[in-house]
Amino acid sequence: MKRTYQPKKIKRKRRHGFLKKIKTKAGKKVLKRRRLKKKKEVDYLMVKKQFRLPSYLFKKIYQKGTTKRGDVVVLKYLKNGKDFSRFGFVVPKRVSLLSTKRNLLRRQASEAIKANLLKIKSGFDFIVIIKKEADFKTIYSEILRLFNYV
Repeated sequence: MKRTYQPKKIKRKRRHGFLKKIKTKAGKKVLKRRRLKKKKEVDYLMVKKQFRLPSYLFKKIYQKGTTKRGDVVVLKYLKNGKDFSRFGFVVPKRVSLLSTKRNLLRRQASEAIKANLLKIKSGFDFIVIIKKEADFKTIYSEILRLFNYV
């Protein structure tokens, strides 16, 4: 069933778009601020797509992969035969029923991986599982410790 009001993209572009902003002094300030924040570039909160684990491989790694356990983080991994590693992140609902908290933990784990990407062995597919809520320092140090075992 269609909604009564159908929003139009062209009207939105004309009202709020780049050309409208560049014409006014306030609009130019908005564009300048966004450029300073580098908003034109895409900034991923997660690891780059090349290093993300495809969803169809999760089951294979769960079944055949090797497991390293920590207090907060569990690491499952399997050789992938490529010259780079790929990462998947899992935060179960038993950790928190709130998706915002689970996503925060997932982003923190991703940030720990991004910061240490060069230290991590290549040629593996990894799944990082967060078992319980913890602060960033704990997650960061535990992930580093587990990756040293690989």
